[in-house]
Amino acid sequence: SKKMAEGADVAEDNLTSLTKGCFVYKECKSKDGRRVLQESACFHQLPGEAPEDAAKRYLAFVECWTQLDNAMEKIIQQDHRIVFDQLIKFVNDSHSNFKSISQMASEANVQHITSVVTPPREIPIAALLAGVNMPDHDAIFTQLFSELQKEVSPYIVRLNSKKCSMGIKATMKAVLGQLMNVSDGGDSEDEELAIPVKKKRMSNYSMSVFRKWYLDSVKASDRYPSVVIILEDFEGFSPKILEDLILVLSESINTVPVVLIFGIATSMSIIHRSLTQASSCQLKIVSFSLQSPFSTLNTLITEVLLNPQYPFCLGGETYNYLVKQFLFSSLSIREFQKGLKFSVLEHFCWLGLSFLCLPAAALEEAFQHMTPTQIEMLRALPSMQKYIMEEEPATQIAILKDDNVAKEATLQFLNDYYSYRANVKTFLKILLVFLNHLPESPLGNKLFEVYSHCLSADMVDTEAFKSAWTYIRVLDERSLRECLEMILKCIQEEESLTSDVKKFSETISSYLNDLCMLQNRKDVQQGDSTSHGTEQLCEIPTLTTSERKIMFEERLKQRATRSKHSSVFTAFRAQVMDHLEQTFQNYLKSPKNFVCHEIFFFEQVHWLNKYLSPTPRYDIQTALGKPNVYLPSALEIKSDQQLSNNVPDISIAYHLHLECGRMINLYDWMKAFISVIAPGDMSEDKQIDKELHDRFMQCVTELQFLGLIKPTKRKKDHVQRLTWGLC
Repeated sequence: SKKMAEGADVAEDNLTSLTKGCFVYKECKSKDGRRVLQESACFHQLPGEAPEDAAKRYLAFVECWTQLDNAMEKIIQQDHRIVFDQLIKFVNDSHSNFKSISQMASEANVQHITSVVTPPREIPIAALLAGVNMPDHDAIFTQLFSELQKEVSPYIVRLNSKKCSMGIKATMKAVLGQLMNVSDGGDSEDEELAIPVKKKRMSNYSMSVFRKWYLDSVKASDRYPSVVIILEDFEGFSPKILEDLILVLSESINTVPVVLIFGIATSMSIIHRSLTQASSCQLKIVSFSLQSPFSTLNTLITEVLLNPQYPFCLGGETYNYLVKQFLFSSLSIREFQKGLKFSVLEHFCWLGLSFLCLPAAALEEAFQHMTPTQIEMLRALPSMQKYIMEEEPATQIAILKDDNVAKEATLQFLNDYYSYRANVKTFLKILLVFLNHLPESPLGNKLFEVYSHCLSADMVDTEAFKSAWTYIRVLDERSLRECLEMILKCIQEEESLTSDVKKFSETISSYLNDLCMLQNRKDVQQGDSTSHGTEQLCEIPTLTTSERKIMFEERLKQRATRSKHSSVFTAFRAQVMDHLEQTFQNYLKSPKNFVCHEIFFFEQVHWLNKYLSPTPRYDIQTALGKPNVYLPSALEIKSDQQLSNNVPDISIAYHLHLECGRMINLYDWMKAFISVIAPGDMSEDKQIDKELHDRFMQCVTELQFLGLIKPTKRKKDHVQRLTWGLC
């Protein structure tokens, strides 16, 4: 239209409002709902960087994130697989012996269907305890929906409380609308980009229509697939709607095999609190529980972030930020994935050498195509600068002058980092074996908690490790033996073992054999002393004084033997603990200790704070108080200068309202506003211009919408100020 064309032609310099120049853009999506990357997409060029190098960084980002995303999606689906298989089996078994009324009439030789007496049946209910991680529920039920369509029936319905809040009629309309779309075979590839087609409207959404549709759909086949209705957020449905839905479905349960799936975020007791006893007695409820999000997060970090196939590494502060957001904010795996994707994107977007964040097999080929500019970027890395300053003058000159020497040294540093990544997960699991034997572990009881300490500093140097190791060093014989056995079992479960891990495994096996021999020797000595002591105790009444003296001396020798065994075990335990501590010191280092770790290491936590933890009030007040931050055409407003009319109207009204107290007189506020907009138009006897009045009232309305002011009943010509200062 003409108005849209005029709005599109507005130049950037003429923008006087944040709402001008904003247009809707519908991004392309694939069939599975994911975003489609444009072929022309690319990162911006960094200073001194060639265009092809920016494209190379973008391709490296796409490859890195695709691998991480695919690995995480595979783990999430595997975590849900066991519960979904059990739920699918329950749905299949719920109506395995279902017979229609016509079949029952033919078997009973009854001419009229209405003469068939059907026994009352319960509605099968699968109560799926999905947890309080609400942002993940959409992905969970999407996966469940596809699995049910594939394994159970094509007649699957997803209901949301928002679309069913108007009553049972709206609920049945949603049920029949989804079912008839399935039966007609309509499958729109992209609802957002598809051309809108006028669908046939129905005037009746009763159960009779539902029964007729189902019988017509299964008439051609002998099968009676179940109709599965998924209530995604059970707590959001009105109890009245739930009771009505159960009532109408129970009347047709002998005609249409229906199964309900309740998505529950809290506990099973919500079902009995929401439904009356009359409704509950018509249900056959079986509960299913999804895996805890804590366990899923631990698996993701163990199998993805600690996997040496993916060299990208989060910094200590960044990692702790994402984990704390998960633990104390949403408990959402999807939100954690979004934060991780943002971290990967920022790393590849702003670091010129991020294209080297590749698996070890592809690293040498990438080094062969490095340009002199990229080699200079290598020398400018802070960790490389520190390494060069600590080396001999000859080595410094060689690295700074010779590109081949610099590349060889960097390649060696990166190989050291890959070796560290290959071993760190195994030794973290070994440390966790000892921590699980402590009543309270300062390092945590999950692998993702222990890993956070390793990212910030060397594990052995942390106060939490020193506190835990103090108790680990005094483990008894039984606990130490269990720990050594668990270490060997943990190493055997690893898919691939490095030479360092194999050597460590051999050492632990020898320690375990020595401990077994020590315990066997102790058992033999205790057995001999026990039998000998028993014989002596039997002869106590007939012993003389000299014989009692001899027996007392033998008991002293036995105690000395036990003391000697205790000292032997203490020395053995100290030897084992010293070896383990030295091993942890060698392999559980912080990634920041490696030269050129910046290529794989993302530590810019302030970007996460800025974009993933927004502060709406602060951003609104910044936009109103400093419009030049968002609008290039606006002048900067300084506290020591007078307001100018070259800034948006709402910014002027906002600054004037900051000068007022709790109650603001609208007339005085308007006079001050007009004196800034048009200094010569505000005199005592001159009438206020209608356009200026309307502009002022628009500003007042916008400030009220933003929550900065509100009307008050105390004085009709006043408004009340609601905010004080910045936050």
